[in-house]
Amino acid sequence: MSANPILKSLLAALLAACCATAPAQPFPSKPMRIIVPFTAGGTNDILARLLAPRLGEAFAQPVIVDNRPGGDTVIASDALLRSGADGHTLLLPGNSHVLVPHLTKTPLPFD
Repeated sequence: MSANPILKSLLAALLAACCATAPAQPFPSKPMRIIVPFTAGGTNDILARLLAPRLGEAFAQPVIVDNRPGGDTVIASDALLRSGADGHTLLLPGNSHVLVPHLTKTPLPFD
């Protein structure tokens, strides 16, 4: 016993509609930002400024270097956490970003 061809077509259309995927949003959809937790002119700043134009060319979006010194890198880390988890903001930390919290034993506003 064969199924009705109209029923087969309806089932195929229903299956195709259920399995359709939403197109991905283009990335990046806005300018990117590299946060540097040190003053301008340091090693991390120079590295970020060398990296920014190449990222800008690769992603076809401007890349902004944002220096946020102070607070034993806490100010920059806090700016990263407040920026939203959309991948448009990067942090270029140094060794002190990892070491200072363990040496000073001060509580940090992030984990």
